[in-house]
Amino acid sequence: ARQRILGPHHLQTLQSANNLASALYAQGQYAQAAAIYLDTLRTREGVLGPDHPDTLVSQNNLATALFAEGKYKAASELFARTLATRRRIFGHSHPSTLQSANNFAGALFAREDFIGAAAAYLDTLKQQQEVLGVRHPLALHTAANYATSV
Repeated sequence: ARQRILGPHHLQTLQSANNLASALYAQGQYAQAAAIYLDTLRTREGVLGPDHPDTLVSQNNLATALFAEGKYKAASELFARTLATRRRIFGHSHPSTLQSANNFAGALFAREDFIGAAAAYLDTLKQQQEVLGVRHPLALHTAANYATSV
């Protein structure tokens, strides 16, 4: 209904599309979610630009869906692009950047680049502990990921 009333490029329409893709992802329908995430990403890039936070969320969501589909190479490339942009826009210590760094490390691990994954996890863990604290759930999650990678 939002697309019909507001148009396909309206911010609320794009958020609804993202929400639909997230619901499909939660149901394990990764390919369908990825298709909607890709469409949303392309539209957000055109409407908001490639560096807008909502565009970066779409990019990260698409990478996550690709990862769930087992498309680790494509996912890691997209995670790397998202991480690089978030570092440039938000800095190395921003929570979104740190989440992207953790996602990228996970993709490296899935591609069996264990040395690269361990280094990325350790770098991310140090940043998270400094910014969020050693007991923060994200830091603990990354510590567990790092332990698995070494």
